[in-house]
Amino acid sequence: MLKMKLLPIALAAALLAGCNNYEQRKEAAQVRWEKATAKAKLAVAEELFQNNRRPETEKLLTEAIASDPQLASAHLLMGKLQFAQTKTALAEKSFDTAVALDKNMHQGWYFKGLIDQQNKKPADALANYKKAMAIQPDNIDYITAVMQMYSATEDCEKAIGLLG
Repeated sequence: MLKMKLLPIALAAALLAGCNNYEQRKEAAQVRWEKATAKAKLAVAEELFQNNRRPETEKLLTEAIASDPQLASAHLLMGKLQFAQTKTALAEKSFDTAVALDKNMHQGWYFKGLIDQQNKKPADALANYKKAMAIQPDNIDYITAVMQMYSATEDCEKAIGLLG
């Protein structure tokens, strides 16, 4: 008799657990979809950026970042867009986010250096350029930037040392 009373409760619990699993699977699928579309939107945004179509680039990047806030390359491209639009404070935040999400985002470090250089912070610019150069030591833009900052800080020996 006790088994008969517990059977409907057990069935109801199993059904509820199945609904919960379905909802979890549905939510996980939605997250996967959002991340996949974010990457697709990023790819299109990169093409739009190269073609100087800034409003469309910004719209897609905003959507991509909303879909996947952990997508470092979307934050990097947003920073480049903002930098090109002379929205330096916003660009700096985007680059900060990009390098926080991916410490090996060499372009993020480089652009942070550019902003520091514009803001007349040669020591900070040098530190960021050096981070970019450490990740990509053969990049001539990074080497040149480090040399310029060594010269700006009157450390010409280190600047010359980069050449040899």
